[in-house]
Amino acid sequence: MIVAMPARLPAGAGPRPRRVRRTALAITAALAAALVALPWVYQARYAGRILPGVRAAGVDLGGLTGDEALAHLRDALPITGGTVRLRDPEDGRTWDVPAADLGLDLAPEAWVARALEAGRTGDGTLDRWIEALRIRRTGLDVAADGIALDGDRARQTLEALRDDINVDPRPATITRADGRALAEPSTVGRALDIDATLAALAGLARRPVTDTLALSLGGTAARVFDVSNVAEAYNLIVSAPITMTWAEGQAYAIPVATLKDWFRLEDAPNPAGDLVPSIVVDQAAIRQHVAPWAADIDHPGRDARYAVDASTGRFVLRDRGEPAIALDVDRTVEAVIRAAYTEQRVGAIAVDATGSPAHAALAGEINATVEEVARATTSVTGAPPGWVANLLVAADRLDGTVVAPGQAFSFNRALGTVAAVTGFDMAFAVDPLDPGGPVGAGGSITQVATTVFRAAMWAGLPLLERHPPAVRVGWVEPPIGLDAAVAPPARDLRVLNDTNGYVVIAAALDLEHGLLTATVYGKPREQRVTLDDIDVRAVAPPADPVTRRDARVPAGRAEQVTWAREGADVALTRRVVRGGQVVLEDRLTSPYRPAGDVTLVGTGAAAP
Repeated sequence: MIVAMPARLPAGAGPRPRRVRRTALAITAALAAALVALPWVYQARYAGRILPGVRAAGVDLGGLTGDEALAHLRDALPITGGTVRLRDPEDGRTWDVPAADLGLDLAPEAWVARALEAGRTGDGTLDRWIEALRIRRTGLDVAADGIALDGDRARQTLEALRDDINVDPRPATITRADGRALAEPSTVGRALDIDATLAALAGLARRPVTDTLALSLGGTAARVFDVSNVAEAYNLIVSAPITMTWAEGQAYAIPVATLKDWFRLEDAPNPAGDLVPSIVVDQAAIRQHVAPWAADIDHPGRDARYAVDASTGRFVLRDRGEPAIALDVDRTVEAVIRAAYTEQRVGAIAVDATGSPAHAALAGEINATVEEVARATTSVTGAPPGWVANLLVAADRLDGTVVAPGQAFSFNRALGTVAAVTGFDMAFAVDPLDPGGPVGAGGSITQVATTVFRAAMWAGLPLLERHPPAVRVGWVEPPIGLDAAVAPPARDLRVLNDTNGYVVIAAALDLEHGLLTATVYGKPREQRVTLDDIDVRAVAPPADPVTRRDARVPAGRAEQVTWAREGADVALTRRVVRGGQVVLEDRLTSPYRPAGDVTLVGTGAAAP
């Protein structure tokens, strides 16, 4: 049988485990002692210094003394200098503002004090050491809440700075160069956005790593941002002369220099009250320029006239007439302005046309509704040839004049221009007592006007205008005081057609019987016309004879143009009675001056 025997141990193997245990215990005890001592050692090492891992506003202060930390903070954080620089990010303008005015409560000394206390406020050494290790591992910012910010104070300061910071937009404007208008575009302005700037300031307070704050600005547009259309319109206006034309051939050119005087570029308020480059038109100057054109354009019209056909006794159209033309200054001014805004550079003169030519059917209507209503005659026996010639011309012009219902008959309009070139003998067509006075006031024209006036009176038509002659005219008396004188254009004879039908006024000179006759045709009415209350006073003897030189009478000719007559003040009343009631009553007064024989000795151009 085999018996196992224990192996022999190496020499010295018996006591080693005991020594190892003693060594391990010693090491353990040393480590324990070191651990117990380490907090004191750590605290002792950083005595008077800030523990590692401590920061203020993101700045590492670990290992620094209080003074070193304060200096480091001031170097690292410029804002701690007490001033914040506000900056316009667009143009670089800056404003240095005390931090306190922006509501920033800077306290670097307090941060350093808190940094020195960090990790040293536990209940025991071990606790403080554990806290110090945590701070070292995770870090601690003693200014984690940032700088205290008073938002209301900051807003007040920013509002006070706003007007200085804001940049107004520049409105569009117009400049001139070489006589042309150039449109300058507007520029965008900038306005401080206070709320956005306060938000940026709050961010700076939380992390105050700089002393400069970029302002938040919003763009502002000019209220007047485009005036190119004004410049284009002005350049068109002054680009070339304009010509104003009238259908009868008149044309008037307006040069560019005159247009520049009338159309000016000025700043004028728009409906919103903004001053805007505008084209200002001097309408008064245009009116003053245009008004004289009337001398070329205006001409009287001719009423349509109807004559009685001797073979049938019926009215037939004698003259269609034509409307009177008068320059309409206001509308022509508007036409000038419109023409200036066109590339064609041409405009039409505006006129007023009054009266209209007759239409073919009117003769039938007149024949169906009118008949003779009243007639008046005056004598021409013994009248000189020039006087009679004027009666012939005037009667021919008046004969057949038609007056529509509700319209007025104008003697001057029907008579037309009184001049030698229109067939009048001017020696008998002027007032002999007023040689420089108006043409048409002479005795021959007065006789025609008086004859028509009397026919209208007996027809019961209302009088709109009547003027007595200056002296009595023998060929129209008797009766005295029932006469009328005209002097175009100031004095006229006008009567109203107050019937509901057409009125035709006829005039004719019967040389065989020496009579001038005026007849009123119309719709007959049951009425009675009387002349009453005739009063003649202040009768004065005739004046002395007068001989006067007159350029309107041909040289070598002498004409007696009026004859001696007494002066007097005459008044009478016309009454129109219808249905037993007085419907019209006219009091006619005539202050006649005494007249002597007047002879005109011609000094004008000799008769051909």
